[in-house]
Amino acid sequence: MKRFLICNADDFGASKAITNAIIQAHCNGIITSTTLMANMPAVVYACQKAEELPKLGIGVHLNLTAGKPVLVPDKIPDLLDAEGSFLPARIQGSRLWHNSKIGAQIEKEFSAQIQKVLNLGIRPTHVDSHHHITRFPVSLKAMAKIAREFGITVCRTPYGYYQTACQAPIDDRLRCFALNAKHIVRIGRWAIVHFVLRYVYKFSTPDRKIVRSWFVPAKKDAKENLLTLLTNLPPGITEISFHPGPSDPDPIMDQHEGAAVRERDLVLTTDPDMMDVVVQNNIELISFKQLQNIQNGSNVNR
Repeated sequence: MKRFLICNADDFGASKAITNAIIQAHCNGIITSTTLMANMPAVVYACQKAEELPKLGIGVHLNLTAGKPVLVPDKIPDLLDAEGSFLPARIQGSRLWHNSKIGAQIEKEFSAQIQKVLNLGIRPTHVDSHHHITRFPVSLKAMAKIAREFGITVCRTPYGYYQTACQAPIDDRLRCFALNAKHIVRIGRWAIVHFVLRYVYKFSTPDRKIVRSWFVPAKKDAKENLLTLLTNLPPGITEISFHPGPSDPDPIMDQHEGAAVRERDLVLTTDPDMMDVVVQNNIELISFKQLQNIQNGSNVNR
């Protein structure tokens, strides 16, 4: 079975500097797709630059946890703080397990974000969410409904698990099993969301997402770790996510990722050794534009 890899960069349009880093990682590295933040300061700039990037898959990074909304605050008051900004991820997420009261407000904001992207000339290839906010039932349902209304039928998956090398010794295999068992609640939640996306809401998704720190044995060096993951990539369609960006912290975005992580990911995704190991292991880099065609057995390049 063939091995396909989607390398997705989050936060396109968050700032000019982050947008430029993603473009660099696409043009000179392994990034094949990105997700656009409709409510962020550089969204217009990102859409203008996208005209020069026909091979880059661009989705919508639906957002309820950073910055100010696309809609005016009085239309979605329960999603915002006193200053009219989205509530932090920890607070927002805790309200999205069963609070259906705010579901209609989420639908309105998600619809406005996708419509803004369309108005700026982008036809989204897929959807996902900032801080994985759509892993909660209320926001997941809202995303599925609104994406379908706009004809978007491809979504990223949260589903990942500990992995080890194909020919790993028995002690590594046992350690990998033990770590998956230890994190079974989190992995189980991800698996449920993956199942619901694919079989309830009928989205096309990758088979899995690789959590880069979840490899046995752990590699302390980030480059060595990523090269090992690529060498041992499972069959099927796998996604790895990155956050390439500048070394200077962004006041809105880098409360979570951190500028050091962005700089590291920019270096990793543009390292020539990454492309070499992709070629050597017969891995086919694809974008979310191509995912549905591959799963349907169609021509990859359509």
